[in-house]
Amino acid sequence: MSKRITLSTLFIAFSLTFTGFAADGKGLGLEQRIKLKWATKNLLKNPESVLYDKFRNICYVANINGQSTEKDGNGFISKLGLNGEIVTLKWITGLNAPKGMGVFQEKLFVTDIDRVVEIDIEKDKIVDEYSSPKAQFLNDISVHASGTVYVSDNIANHIFRLENGILELWLTSTDLKEPNGLYAEEHRLLIGINNAILSADYGTNKVERFIKNTDYVDGLASMGNGRYLVSDFLGKIQMVRQGQKRIKIIDTSAEKIMAADIDFVIEKRLLLVPTFMNNRVMAYEIIDE
Repeated sequence: MSKRITLSTLFIAFSLTFTGFAADGKGLGLEQRIKLKWATKNLLKNPESVLYDKFRNICYVANINGQSTEKDGNGFISKLGLNGEIVTLKWITGLNAPKGMGVFQEKLFVTDIDRVVEIDIEKDKIVDEYSSPKAQFLNDISVHASGTVYVSDNIANHIFRLENGILELWLTSTDLKEPNGLYAEEHRLLIGINNAILSADYGTNKVERFIKNTDYVDGLASMGNGRYLVSDFLGKIQMVRQGQKRIKIIDTSAEKIMAADIDFVIEKRLLLVPTFMNNRVMAYEIIDE
């Protein structure tokens, strides 16, 4: 029987102060206080990813609600408020095993095993879907500011691109081993793999090893100023930076509280963590001093 911990225990545990040091022993100039702000009720069903929509001040949660590869029609998308309230538990239904998500204007894009589903946010319904015969296990999504959607395939070891209504193979590389978390920056796509973050140039498709020694990267989010947060699915979240030693800031793996595809709300310094089997989203405030 796994050990259970209360929210008050978590709050005390994560209200500690952490100081990060670079690989050469010099300080990163970062002192953090991590505080648990809230946790949803455990009404979610295998929440695999969470995404903040800053234009609507709402969070979307992808609920697998079953097996991650099974086309059972049980999957759904929830809406959360930034206070942890479940606004709509089953906002969009009829999905199979939804995982990564990305927003562009009035559209929400969601991976669903071997297809990408397009949801009209204002109309509250699925309006299109995109597939490729080469897709096997589509996982994360990140949307460039231009509207181009990038999608990782964790089994086929590809990166797909959705553009002009076509889902096409965009990137293959011997370095792409089980690619998962994505983050689209202005001039490059960051790709999380096992123990590294890769950088892929949009124009040349050149792939470089950007940050090393990250452990497994499930979720990938930017904190700004060249700092990134990565989750390993099992419960550990670390801050990483190019050329610096990684810093573990949260670890709930011993309590079997997982940390799947995270998001970080920079304006509010709020880390959002879907706990998968624990059926909640937990939010931590990260205060830099």
